[in-house]
Amino acid sequence: NESFGTGNQINFRDPYVTQWSLTVERELGAQTGLRLNYTGMHTTGMPVNEDYNQIPLQNTPYSPTEKPYPNWAQVKARTNAGVANYNALEAVVTHRYNAGVFLQSSYTFSRDLSDAEGDNPSGYQGENGPSLENRFDVRADYGPVAFNREQRWLTTATVDLPFGRGKKFGAGMSRTADAVLGGWHTNHIIVLQSGPFLTPYYNGSNDPSGTNAPGRFNSQRLDRLPASACAGLPISQGQVFDNNCFFYGWPGAIGRFGNSGVGILTGPGSAIW
Repeated sequence: NESFGTGNQINFRDPYVTQWSLTVERELGAQTGLRLNYTGMHTTGMPVNEDYNQIPLQNTPYSPTEKPYPNWAQVKARTNAGVANYNALEAVVTHRYNAGVFLQSSYTFSRDLSDAEGDNPSGYQGENGPSLENRFDVRADYGPVAFNREQRWLTTATVDLPFGRGKKFGAGMSRTADAVLGGWHTNHIIVLQSGPFLTPYYNGSNDPSGTNAPGRFNSQRLDRLPASACAGLPISQGQVFDNNCFFYGWPGAIGRFGNSGVGILTGPGSAIW
């Protein structure tokens, strides 16, 4: 069967964002300042791509005759069903040295959660939103946004080079020479940050939900169990990772998707300078 993938919610609208913040600043003396900042943001009406031909979860094998629109493989429509919540705390210290050096160091702790990235977030979603694993439970996809870094330390320094009129070297040079040799500075950046959030998934032919999930072009989340549950299992049924057993050897339709959530693993952090 052919698929229909260009539908829109009749009253589809642009997402709506509410943002709030609170900042406290204090001069610490000796040309040193401190800024504490909290930022919050709530977004509603984010686009997701629902398949109206998905049937409810069941513990019996899937049959194409159960589809609401049997003449179509998929009937997709963009709807305003997604939400996102962002909260961040930031501490910033600045200091200016007499020798023309300016230093700023900041630490940010943030939580960015959304259900508008789909069941297996792997990148930022486009204007149509992600395809859903289960259109009857959009909130099951709620979890950390894939590429948000929960912790980040950023330090920058600007150093004025001591060359030019009025500087340590070349104080008496001509204006022409100063235009070429003076006014230079260097910038230095150091970034230390935690890793991106990762979602384990399964893209084989097992269909635990009884909804033809493998045939709807969606990956499926796994069952997250204690590591001991994988003892003796072949790799075709489960694997141990991060002290968890991720199981995907379902014997057939059991009326549900895997219980493993979105963004439950954290990838390696990075250091940049």
